[in-house]
Amino acid sequence: MSGRAGAGTSPGAGTRRFLRAVRSGWSRYRGTVLPLAIGLLSVLALLKLGTELYRLLVDTGFHGAIDLRLRYQEVQAWFAGRPVYTELSRLTYPPQAYVMLWPFTGWLSWEGARWVWALTSLAALAWLCALVLRETGTTGGAERGLAIAMIVGMNAVGVTIGNGQLIVHVLPALVAALLLLRRPRAAWYVDAGTAALLLFALVKPTLSVPFAWLAMLTTRRVRPLAWTVIGYILLTLGAAAFQPENAFTLVAQWAGQGGSDLGEGYGDVHSALLAIGQERWAAAASLLLLAGLGIWTWSRRQSDPWVLLGVTAIVARLWTYHRSYDDVLIVLPMVALLRIAAHPDSDEWDAVRAGLLLAVAIPVMATPAALVGGVDSSLFVGSHVAVWLVMLLFLARLPAAALPIRLSPPPPPPPPPSGAAARARTSRRARRHPPG
Repeated sequence: MSGRAGAGTSPGAGTRRFLRAVRSGWSRYRGTVLPLAIGLLSVLALLKLGTELYRLLVDTGFHGAIDLRLRYQEVQAWFAGRPVYTELSRLTYPPQAYVMLWPFTGWLSWEGARWVWALTSLAALAWLCALVLRETGTTGGAERGLAIAMIVGMNAVGVTIGNGQLIVHVLPALVAALLLLRRPRAAWYVDAGTAALLLFALVKPTLSVPFAWLAMLTTRRVRPLAWTVIGYILLTLGAAAFQPENAFTLVAQWAGQGGSDLGEGYGDVHSALLAIGQERWAAAASLLLLAGLGIWTWSRRQSDPWVLLGVTAIVARLWTYHRSYDDVLIVLPMVALLRIAAHPDSDEWDAVRAGLLLAVAIPVMATPAALVGGVDSSLFVGSHVAVWLVMLLFLARLPAAALPIRLSPPPPPPPPPSGAAARARTSRRARRHPPG
């Protein structure tokens, strides 16, 4: 745990003693704790990913690649001209999504689609790990190992792969696009790539919509956002060409789908309101959360990008119906905590608190649901939601200058000119400004 003293609000004497004891203990046992944590998470990841890859590739039962099977059926039905939104009695995806999913499922046999999904899931997971390694600001091998282990060891990552869900594909594309948007300027091909990444992230709006605040409020580059809107409209129109209804009707049918599946979610405002019989307030609660996130994002738009990403990810997990695989979103606030704990310019008290919170979050998010009674158990739901809310409170209250904006090391200074180059420059300067 790195950090500088005196940047934040000074804690009381008792708190200072406690935090000093934590820092002293960490300095003493860091060399034991980190390798042990990495080892345990790695073993858990190997066991979990092995089981879930079997479920994705081999299992022919009901739970084998269950979500991929649904998307496969929907894509096949869509491009065969069957009315997906009226024929299927389940929550589906917007028209644009089926065009984006066609390369994964539309031209392949069911077995081929399973293999393509498995390979692209592992590639996307590796991409997410590479993004995190580049952006965490950690230089030590142990901290970098922990960053990878806490991702691949996450229970939700395994569940996502076994189900054939979308979030492992969507999240690195979304993060990469938002980080590219932070650049003050970019070539047209970078903007085109950014727009393509945003379009792919919009395959699952329940994940990506809250991040629209970051796209709109933290950049001055209009071109990639305009191209994203144009691309979304064109893909929707292209998808509508394969259906009996027009694009407007299809979007209305998708938006008006019933919520028969909502009772199977957990840890979000819709599930909470449904549990107390107040589901009629679900839409209002979602809009209120989004509005609050927008106000907060505007007020902190110059903050560290990973703090912004972390807060937005937690709100994205809470704002609407989600299941346990969407807990992969919590990777982003965990990375934000790791950056704060490891960054040498963090306030020392913030660094200690971030480290302690991360030490709680990692085992909570890594524990398989079966070990605590399943995703419906009060222990599983309560521990997860409590950790998310504490992380949200901690990150949202950080001052805007809690960390420097720069995520990567600054470019090296240009080499000094050689003797000949320096004499030539002096000669040109003398000719341009003669004496007298």
